[in-house]
Amino acid sequence: MAITTTCGSTPNNKNLFLQNDGGGAISFNGGKSWSSENNQPTAQFYRVNADNRFPYYVYGGQQDNTSVMIVSRTTAGSGISDKDWVSSAGGESAFLAFNPDDPRYVMGGSYQGTIEVLDQQTHEGKPIMVSPIQYQALQAKTMKYRFNWNAPIIWSKHEPNAFYHAGNKLFKTTDLGKSWTTVSPDLTRHDSTKLGWGGAPYTNEGAGGENYATITYVLESPIEKGTLWTGSDDGLVQLTRDGGKTWTNVTPAGLEETLINCIEVSPHDKATAYIATTRYKVNDFAPLFIKQLIMAKPGRRS
Repeated sequence: MAITTTCGSTPNNKNLFLQNDGGGAISFNGGKSWSSENNQPTAQFYRVNADNRFPYYVYGGQQDNTSVMIVSRTTAGSGISDKDWVSSAGGESAFLAFNPDDPRYVMGGSYQGTIEVLDQQTHEGKPIMVSPIQYQALQAKTMKYRFNWNAPIIWSKHEPNAFYHAGNKLFKTTDLGKSWTTVSPDLTRHDSTKLGWGGAPYTNEGAGGENYATITYVLESPIEKGTLWTGSDDGLVQLTRDGGKTWTNVTPAGLEETLINCIEVSPHDKATAYIATTRYKVNDFAPLFIKQLIMAKPGRRS
């Protein structure tokens, strides 16, 4: 956040301009009152999802704000506006997961492994966690589980009551978070020398969601039940074809330690995956996109 004053031949120190990651505001009376930030299209979304209603809704977690769902069309003559934005489940960094054909229950995440289940019929939200632990003031290497700031949550296409959530391990619930099953070993490099205080040495901050060696992406195969892919922020890609009983490390050969940002499986060839990665945390800003052919047989534990 930054605050500046007006410049020119006749400065007026009553005029203040404030800028932050939510937008900007102006004061003409030395800070006694400020203009709104809700008149600027400055939302920054982590991930987006959509349901199959008509009109459909778009869901996403927005930086330094709430998660939202936005209707795709409106009868108002002025078109879609902020009046069509409604808070949804979870917090700013939320993955939002739901059955797109029946989105009554929305599961939205946040940092520290916290999740909210929102009942869109009753408008009631309930907080849940895989393990109810406050993860602040702990070194990452001493945590029971490590969760990314943007910890993945997905709904299962093959098991309508199932959701998956990822920390350094993959978890599954079939009762909206009342109970969880661990369906993987640690799927990261889990290098303890990089699991210190407050996310150091990569993101030295203390909100509790800056841990390293965490899973950053989970994908369920749309055509194969029990086939799941994970990607970690330290550069591992893992695959199970039996619902998590066994896992295979299918990281592309020669891939450096990198954040796996997204994985997509080819709709034409289930043995081909496309992987998007980024290394900005080590000051390498070149994007990398990989086509990976999976030839490994299931059953080899990483």
